Amino acid sequence: MKQLNLYWLGGGGSSVPDGNTVTPINDVTLLQQCAGIANAPYTTLSEIFSDSGILRTIINSNNAINYLVRSTSFAKVQALVPTMTDNTHPSGICTADASYGSYQPYVVFDRDSSTIWLGNGSTNKSVTYQFPEVQTVKRLALQTLVDTANVRIKNFKVQGSNDGSTYTDIGSFVYANNHDLQYFDLNNETSYLYYRLLVVDSYDSSLMIGIATIQYYSNTIAEGFVDNATAMSYIGLNNYASNTLLADSTWRSAICNSTYFESVLNVKVPIMTSNTTPRGTCISDLNENDIWKAFDGDISTGYSPTYMAATATEFYTGYIFTSSAKFYRADCDFQPQSTYYSPKISEVYLDAYINDSWTREDTYTNIVDNANNSRTSIFNGIETDRLRLSGTRAYYSANKYWGIVTRKLQFYGRKDV
Repeated sequence: MKQLNLYWLGGGGSSVPDGNTVTPINDVTLLQQCAGIANAPYTTLSEIFSDSGILRTIINSNNAINYLVRSTSFAKVQALVPTMTDNTHPSGICTADASYGSYQPYVVFDRDSSTIWLGNGSTNKSVTYQFPEVQTVKRLALQTLVDTANVRIKNFKVQGSNDGSTYTDIGSFVYANNHDLQYFDLNNETSYLYYRLLVVDSYDSSLMIGIATIQYYSNTIAEGFVDNATAMSYIGLNNYASNTLLADSTWRSAICNSTYFESVLNVKVPIMTSNTTPRGTCISDLNENDIWKAFDGDISTGYSPTYMAATATEFYTGYIFTSSAKFYRADCDFQPQSTYYSPKISEVYLDAYINDSWTREDTYTNIVDNANNSRTSIFNGIETDRLRLSGTRAYYSANKYWGIVTRKLQFYGRKDV
């Protein structure tokens, strides 16, 4: 078994390359060395992604991040097709020939491998995406239906067109006989408005075609941080990493267009390490020292207010921002403060500070006994400099009131994260 703790070796020393000055040649070994990993075990980013211990070591190393930022081709160019919510939104047009039943073609572009398009047949079926403007596609990602009872695509073509009628073959490929997400490089220098994936035949001609994922890219870089949610989640938990990457124009462009970092970039509360660090102020009715744990990005921790006497039944947990901003979404995660006494909190409220007073914007109901509960609120652009959760402790025992632990509280500048 791999001993991940052996990789936690960062900290400098004369043998550690300076991530600010070494030549950024996009070398994975050098990236590990910048993080202070003495005997770099990996040669590809995909290997690093699969090892959470070494990945965290790299992300927590300012020296390695400085090198990573300067090695800009580690960043993938963004996926060209946005996350589709139907066949025409948010942009472009998805079509298919001979869909089976109600299965819609847009789901192959919805970033969810559990949703599928089914073609009514096993050969010569296609899914087409029409871009709003011409694009030069050089790479394809494809994943078939993750179900061994259904057909696996075998031979397929990628085709381009500018009139939606006459198509030109860009490449012919064989999909390996499994359900893995696979990438295919296209020898294409021509810009097209329409791109079509045409299934020529399959491994089982008696079953229907099932496609979970299609995506197009404008370059052929094999690996990068941007399209890997695991890597992005570690970067998002480290202020230095995210801020340094966002300060670089190439990384910022890639990050801004990545699926995961759409949410991280638009988070309004930073990863807090105290009630006032790195900025803003965490607030509660008790003015305690660990309110920030509701905003630390770690679901395993949370803010547990001190048990209050019978005369103090109200509670709130919130955040004061350094300036007013518009908010479109809030995400919260709760659990009861005591499983022994089984407190039940029936309602929790989300309040915004508007016109010098707190205004209720949403109500979270059914915060039930001994359960973890996540809640999401969507707004139409609240402009304020502070937001909070409030409510009433609902279980009384031995002259104490038992409330909820706020494990996560976050506010966003977008509603579609």
